Amino acid sequence: MSKASEIKARETLWAAFEQQRGLIRFVFGLSLFVNLLGLTGPLFMLQIYDRVLASRSEETLLALTVLVTFLFICLGGLEYARTLILARKGANLQTALQPHVFSQLGSKPDTKSDPVGAMDKIARFSASSAAPAVFDLPWSPLFFVLIALFHPALGILACVGGLALVLVAAIAHLSTSGITADLQTSETTTRHLSEQVEKGGSFVSALGLKENLSDQWLGARALETKLRLGHGDRVAGFAVLSRTMRLYLQSAMLALGAYLVLQGSLTAGAMIAASILLGRAMAPIETVISQWPSIQLAWAGRRELIKTLADQAETAGTLPLPRPTANLVVNAATAMAEIGNTPVLRRVSLELSPGKCLGVVGPSGSGKSSLARAITGTLPLMSGEIRLDAAALQQYGPHVLAGHIGYLPQRVPVFDGTVAENIARMSRSPNGDEVVRAARRAGAHKMILGLPEGYQTRLSNTGAGLSGGQIQLIGLARALYSDPVILLLDEPDANLDAEGIQSVLTAIRDHTSSGGGVILISHRAGTLNACDELLRMDGGSSLPQCTKEELLGALRPVPSNAGEQAKKGRA
Repeated sequence: MSKASEIKARETLWAAFEQQRGLIRFVFGLSLFVNLLGLTGPLFMLQIYDRVLASRSEETLLALTVLVTFLFICLGGLEYARTLILARKGANLQTALQPHVFSQLGSKPDTKSDPVGAMDKIARFSASSAAPAVFDLPWSPLFFVLIALFHPALGILACVGGLALVLVAAIAHLSTSGITADLQTSETTTRHLSEQVEKGGSFVSALGLKENLSDQWLGARALETKLRLGHGDRVAGFAVLSRTMRLYLQSAMLALGAYLVLQGSLTAGAMIAASILLGRAMAPIETVISQWPSIQLAWAGRRELIKTLADQAETAGTLPLPRPTANLVVNAATAMAEIGNTPVLRRVSLELSPGKCLGVVGPSGSGKSSLARAITGTLPLMSGEIRLDAAALQQYGPHVLAGHIGYLPQRVPVFDGTVAENIARMSRSPNGDEVVRAARRAGAHKMILGLPEGYQTRLSNTGAGLSGGQIQLIGLARALYSDPVILLLDEPDANLDAEGIQSVLTAIRDHTSSGGGVILISHRAGTLNACDELLRMDGGSSLPQCTKEELLGALRPVPSNAGEQAKKGRA
């Protein structure tokens, strides 16, 4: 994450907060009136002891009771309104950030990253009891001042008690920050294991993985439970300590007030009022300590959102560019694996021209699929460059680039929606003519018509009963949708029969004949015959491009009796 992208991310996050500035100011103003109305109880107690009991006036008691009833109704209404506004502030913030967050989903398959969860943490904090307490904290000194007005000694005791609670809050933060980070890591590990089992479905049992994965999952859950209990114990301990200190300080305030009453320096009403005011001043601090985990989660969510927005700033497009031609140049591209420091591409270079088909061959793990991801812009380069029609890929922007490079990955994803929506890249209103045209070009039209509801057949992320070959053809139709300039096909023949392979070859010929370019990753010689040139990958590196005859000749095995044949030839 570069410094410029981090600054841009902070500006984006701040802009989202700025949209809620009016609500925040209104809540701050409400908090002032809520805290002023919080004086109702102490002042009522003061009047009861010093005026009503002294004068024995029932009329005064009735008038004060009516007034206090009205003020407490106002207090309850304002607190309820503040709670509703804070919850809506969190929801509005979510709405402002959701487009930015969604644009980064899946861009980096980092299991530790959860931008949606980070955004939800901030929203949950706004709706929790900790948020009003944070707005009440700035008004706590007001109560300390009022206590000091009764008597300086009472004010000193209140300030010392307040500083003691602040010290407890600081110790709580230092004591729980480390275990909170460990707990979040453990929760991520457990969630990742659960997702693996859910995605694997019946294959987990069929491959004999369930028992071993169960041991891993139970171990991760045990660690998570241990950390959660340890974290809860510490938080609960500090919460109990703060509550006990507050109650003790109120009693100490009563004791000191009683002494001052005996000395004739204070009235009994002021003694009671000072004790209640101290409790009111300490309440926000106590709430913040008890709700500290939610505050930590919200702060961690803010950091993760900044990282997410910084990634978006680095991949943001510039000015719209015209539709490119199928001139693709990869120059010394080097990329690292997302997890670990292993290079998956080492100074790979290739060139693709309009009307040409370039085949990419090599053993498993040689970097072919990594090269495909780099060309689609989803695998960042450490060095080198990839240019489409002389423009760097990042100048197009992810969405525009996906329209120019039709990508058929090795494992074709299917999403919850109709066949037509899946071909149209999950558009809410797919262009029917374009969908059918792409399906015809992929040789999938007849197959789709044979489905129960044709193009309106509902699919799920598991494929909804479709075979691997059917999913492959739907994926090819999606790659052809919107008429891309380059087709990038990663093992398109892996699950296809002879008829399906012929459909792929026809699509390749049609695309190149119309001036498009094709990059074909395959192991089948029959499919590679459609290529004009071949590029061999090995260990993440590439050999110079050559004709298919040259490469296939170099790869052709030498006959076992080659030596004897050579001797006969010389004879």
